[in-house]
Amino acid sequence: MYKIEIKFITLIRKIQRLFIPNVTTFLLILLCYNSLVFSQEVPIVTYERKVFIDVDYTFNNEVLYKPYQIREIPSTKEKVVLDIGNSCFFVFSDEGKFIRRISQAGQGPGDILHPAYFDVDDEGDIYVYENGNTRISIFTKTGKFINSFRVSKPYKANLFVTKDREILINLPERGYFITVFSREGEVISEVGKISEPRQPLNRSQTLDFLIMSSGWPFKDENNNYYIFLESYYSMRKYNENNDLIKDIKFQKVFPYLKDKKITSDIRVIYTFWDIIFRNNKFYVLSMTDKHSTSGPEVRNLPIFVINNELELDKEIIIPLNKKLTFSSNYRYSYFAKSSYSIEVLSNGDILFPHKDESEIYRFIIRK
Repeated sequence: MYKIEIKFITLIRKIQRLFIPNVTTFLLILLCYNSLVFSQEVPIVTYERKVFIDVDYTFNNEVLYKPYQIREIPSTKEKVVLDIGNSCFFVFSDEGKFIRRISQAGQGPGDILHPAYFDVDDEGDIYVYENGNTRISIFTKTGKFINSFRVSKPYKANLFVTKDREILINLPERGYFITVFSREGEVISEVGKISEPRQPLNRSQTLDFLIMSSGWPFKDENNNYYIFLESYYSMRKYNENNDLIKDIKFQKVFPYLKDKKITSDIRVIYTFWDIIFRNNKFYVLSMTDKHSTSGPEVRNLPIFVINNELELDKEIIIPLNKKLTFSSNYRYSYFAKSSYSIEVLSNGDILFPHKDESEIYRFIIRK
């Protein structure tokens, strides 16, 4: 159905003849031929940085250790922080004052182990994928454990919770780009069928094929589904009948992508740190940009704002001025722990947890 998927086995055979060890290496070579130049003029908005939660802030005899992700509860404006170092959630007020702690490390009901990604619904319930327990656990905003259910290990643990409290996650081994779960763990539907290889794959080839099919799943208010697929350099949109209605290549949207070069650095495959969906717009935190400045301690991070028609609206520049690190151990959701994330607040401010600095920054529009 899709040429890049149907021809996957042919590509593998060519790889073997070229003595390239695996599909990942081939993908690096394939990307180096993509000259992704885009001349569209887009509005650029620069923000300024403030400290939301300081590294020295002590609360309840605790401190932030590795704050990886943050979400705002719409009804209360409270901020829920996933601290992967402490294996728990910390809840703060809109002013950054500590309110409560939720959960602890472990394998029992209400525990979390190696949490990789979480989301909140409109009521403030918390949904977290635990890499250590291979399950999704659900808590109320006050910390009460509701339930959990097992899922197979995703290659990207970027789950998304809809307004109807459906849980979307990318589990390509099931044969679809998006699997939709109920809060009880029942499969409601699956979206975006992945074309099967015409010939059997060995274990290594199967793993690479699944990694190529990993991505960020979303659903809008009109029941359209979206999947961002970095390995395909593609954004896809499906309607509620599971029909593919748009397949947009990154180079048609993002003006910053440079020519890829052959390298052993896995960053040539991963293009984005994080993608979130707020107010019918996607906020895409990129790894690199023309505005990034050189040097290990200075970094301007771009956030691209895309509407639900997959068109670029504007670019936001957040001056981080801090060092970022990247780990190439990307398989089985470990990439989440080496990545960075953002939250866009109801007033337009942006929160950025910097796990390496044990701080959380708040970016506001520069006046």
